[in-house]
Amino acid sequence: MDIFLFLIMAIEDADPKGFADDIAIGMINFNTLTYLSPIIKDFGFATGLKININKTKLLATSSVSPITINELNNIVDGTEWAGLEFTDRYKYLGILIGNNITRQDLFAGPFSKFQKRISSMMHLKYKFSLTKRILICNIILLTILGYHYQFCYIDNITLLQIESLLWSFLSSPIKYFSLK
Repeated sequence: MDIFLFLIMAIEDADPKGFADDIAIGMINFNTLTYLSPIIKDFGFATGLKININKTKLLATSSVSPITINELNNIVDGTEWAGLEFTDRYKYLGILIGNNITRQDLFAGPFSKFQKRISSMMHLKYKFSLTKRILICNIILLTILGYHYQFCYIDNITLLQIESLLWSFLSSPIKYFSLK
């Protein structure tokens, strides 16, 4: 993959980023795709790695007009890029990227998973001491949000919902004793 990224960096307009077998390439001009084609083809021939065109998307950083889409179709017609689609958002390495992505959008997936996990554990909370419930929160529940948290802070709305769910899991009914 390092050699591949190095070859792509030789193209003036291409700005590649990669991890494992995933790659993202920033470019200003769609014509850059024509320069990328032979490099990608040769790399695929040498390594057996191919582009999955169904998972490959063009993500514009500004609005895209129908004229621009027609221009792109003319450039990619007859190449392995034929069928390439525009999208306004895409999940890359587990992180939602695109135009107008809010922090709430970014955390929607992990928060949903967090909600399901804490809901499935709610009936068990009375079997654990407060200390163990705190450990469960820190080790099992909050780590669900950790990967995304590396990229940005959790939005206030989601944070309040997380806080409410955690308090609900950590709290237990107060037992009053009579001194009669």
